Amino acid sequence: MLIGITGGFHGSVVMSFSKAICCKIASVMMGCSLITEIDEIGKSAIGELCNMILGHTATIFYRDNIIVDITPPTILTGDNIQLSIPNTVVVSIPLLFEDESQIEINVSFADGN
Repeated sequence: MLIGITGGFHGSVVMSFSKAICCKIASVMMGCSLITEIDEIGKSAIGELCNMILGHTATIFYRDNIIVDITPPTILTGDNIQLSIPNTVVVSIPLLFEDESQIEINVSFADGN
């Protein structure tokens, strides 16, 4: 999932999920039994989760007088997707779950140099 950041600073957020964790999250968000394939509704559920996370993050920045906006999410699927964003600093934040699955959040922002 790729989401742009504009306003108080410019950058992007890439959230990486395994297919298994996507299926689990989409199943819970849609209130159904465990799905095994991510269809358009499942992608929409994952996109909404990302909007919720980054919307809350924007609210936290707002409390510190940093105004940021987020773009609608772009969904990328496949293995070994590589993005190259020049002149940026990247901070990687792993979210680890009890079952040892994880979501990786990579935040890139413009290098001040």
